[in-house]
Amino acid sequence: MEQIAEVNRRLALTDPLTGLPNRRHLERYLDRVLAPGVLAASHQTGSRLRRLSLVLFDVDDFKRFNDRHGYPEGDRVLAAVASVFSRASANSSWRLESRGFPDRPESRHRAPGRVGSICDPPFAARLGGDEFVVIFADMRAGRVRAAAERIARAVARHPLLSPRGVTVSFGLAALFRWQDALAAADRDLRRRRAAARSRRTGAFGTFGRKCSACAGFPAPRGAPTPSAPRPISAMNATHPTPIELGDLARTAEGFARAAGEVALGYFGARIEVETKADDTPVTIADREAESLLRAEIQRRYPDHGIVGEEHGDVHPGAPVRWILDPIDGTKSFVHGVPLWGVLIGIEVEGEPVVGVVHLPALGETVTAARGLGARWNGEPCSVSTESRLDRSLVLTTDEAAYHGHAGEAGWRSLAAAARMTRSWGDCYGHVLVATGRAQVMVDPVLASWDAAPLLTIVTEAGGCFTDLSGESTIHGGSGVSSNPALHPRVLKLLAGGADPVR
Repeated sequence: MEQIAEVNRRLALTDPLTGLPNRRHLERYLDRVLAPGVLAASHQTGSRLRRLSLVLFDVDDFKRFNDRHGYPEGDRVLAAVASVFSRASANSSWRLESRGFPDRPESRHRAPGRVGSICDPPFAARLGGDEFVVIFADMRAGRVRAAAERIARAVARHPLLSPRGVTVSFGLAALFRWQDALAAADRDLRRRRAAARSRRTGAFGTFGRKCSACAGFPAPRGAPTPSAPRPISAMNATHPTPIELGDLARTAEGFARAAGEVALGYFGARIEVETKADDTPVTIADREAESLLRAEIQRRYPDHGIVGEEHGDVHPGAPVRWILDPIDGTKSFVHGVPLWGVLIGIEVEGEPVVGVVHLPALGETVTAARGLGARWNGEPCSVSTESRLDRSLVLTTDEAAYHGHAGEAGWRSLAAAARMTRSWGDCYGHVLVATGRAQVMVDPVLASWDAAPLLTIVTEAGGCFTDLSGESTIHGGSGVSSNPALHPRVLKLLAGGADPVR
């Protein structure tokens, strides 16, 4: 009887088609791992289970495959896909240092049975239908993404699946309440899949690697596409050619997409928010995304300078300098609002020449290089031609920023003259201006890393970007984007002058 009961128990927790743990098993497993007592004990042992990451996989176009080939063949495909996940959860070669963070060597060598090793190796389960889940413990977001990409490639190369063109998409989320993480991973999966289809990157476009170096921002007509970005020693740093600027723009866009994937792994989850000395928030997502950007830049362009919001300067005297804001709109990010972006600006001899704003949660990217125009998701974009303020949409990040500010009266005058105002702010407001969907965006307080890509993007889109005094700079401490027809009037109103039209 005990043996029968044991068999029944296993059957109740195992998917009969694939042999993987089923959803019920997953729920029990995570309830045990995430139990408050277990987490508290892990902090007392020194193993410190600090983070669980959930990766949701979904077979692409599986319903269409079933309709075309029949359900028996679909079951064979699911079983083959499941075999890849079984290998991922059983074979130590798939772990990719999942036993601990590189900066926590004590977590790499856990004694058997200690609480911190409860999720080693990764845990794989079938949720039902064509959905699978893999859980990783104590693993950085970049490594989780790399493991997910590796699993996706293994599915596509499987001898049974490859001839049938079967691929999988995935979504990432950090795990606190697992139901919330599953929903967040599903949203991430759908965003990745939609972005991949819009970029037409093929089977593996869901993690944005195929197109990062070749799509979006084109090289000048007739110019050969370099196989790899050229180092600073091979560039004319003082007067870069259009080919070199196009190369930098494509590379910067690829870096921004990669950093966006890291940040998306945390978006929608409950993460700790710290307050910096300037009273602005920062999270682990900001730091990890900027670390990835810095590592990629230093690997590809070791002589270039780097300045970012979260870390110090690198090569401050270099003629080419990358200015980074890993998450512009952190307040929106931590509240689950998708109006945040990864910002990259590049200066040559102090002059902005390349700008990238990538909005991962919205699947939008705007890229520009001096003399080469601006592109929105790979297509040319331009500012609005509206010349009347009473028919214009005027944006700002937060109207409360004007309270007690010297420009409060000016903002009120501008708002009164506009058709309507909205607080669709941070980098998103400037993107709306550059793509012609809004006419004016005003930021009374703007750091250089916030403005770094905006001057290039807005001007290359045919618009104007200045500080409140009218100077075209990213270092003026403020920013105003609009079109040439409206810009003088907007600046005059913001300065508190009389409306020249009235």
